[in-house]
Amino acid sequence: MDRFSHGRTGFPDNKFDYIPGLTIDTEEGWIIFPTLKPFLNNLAEYNFFPEVIDSSYWYPEIYEQLKVQAQQVNNANLYTMDGYAVSH
Repeated sequence: MDRFSHGRTGFPDNKFDYIPGLTIDTEEGWIIFPTLKPFLNNLAEYNFFPEVIDSSYWYPEIYEQLKVQAQQVNNANLYTMDGYAVSH
């Protein structure tokens, strides 16, 4: 979701990479995740030496349990998505 700084160049800049058709469906407003299980696979396989994502950030429960059960896990509140829309 953040691989580039401007368009498709540079290093991650802690901002969502708004790339129509790749990270966003501009007609429907859907966010397109890079894998089927982004809160597990991407985090577990992240290998940008020397950085490693600690397993406490992995959230497998979101895929394995009902919503009510998954929300009870300690790391359930680590992720939020905020945004805004502009109408032209």
